[in-house]
Amino acid sequence: MTATTTTTVMSRKQRNVFLKSQYFEMPRAGKLDELIEELADDFDAGKLTGERFEGAGIVVIGESASGKSKEIDEAIKRLKTKLPKMECGLENRILQEALVGETTWKALGLQLLEKLGYPLAASRTEHEIWSRVRSQLKGQGIWLVHIDECETVPNFVPDAFFYAIGKRSSNMMAS
Repeated sequence: MTATTTTTVMSRKQRNVFLKSQYFEMPRAGKLDELIEELADDFDAGKLTGERFEGAGIVVIGESASGKSKEIDEAIKRLKTKLPKMECGLENRILQEALVGETTWKALGLQLLEKLGYPLAASRTEHEIWSRVRSQLKGQGIWLVHIDECETVPNFVPDAFFYAIGKRSSNMMAS
């Protein structure tokens, strides 16, 4: 008796769809999980003790189309599975947003507010917008914001980015 194998011929588009639907864990996955868990622990400990929580950032840098966004998405899924609820009682809520085209800090704040279900007029000042972002994040129990495609922020420099973002919100992750 001989075994017969059937080969399915896929179009280029079908192969692309198949490959995009797969997850290939990268060597950075373990370190990313560790860093995100540290952020979660720091935030949770701050909530439990009532101590002021200082936000922090993680920047994932790599070649274009190297799987950074997918890796972050998977790390967040793993965290939510491992820690669906924090010890302080908050659900593990995270906001993820991808920047589209060049943006400004004001436009980013407006985009986040739209995602949070709280659209605000562009005529508001940057300060008003970011004050509302902070209050909406806090009110909705969101402790982590993942902003993807940060290279669209003019003059993006990771240290400067987190200095600026840190003044606007508590905990951000960029890719």
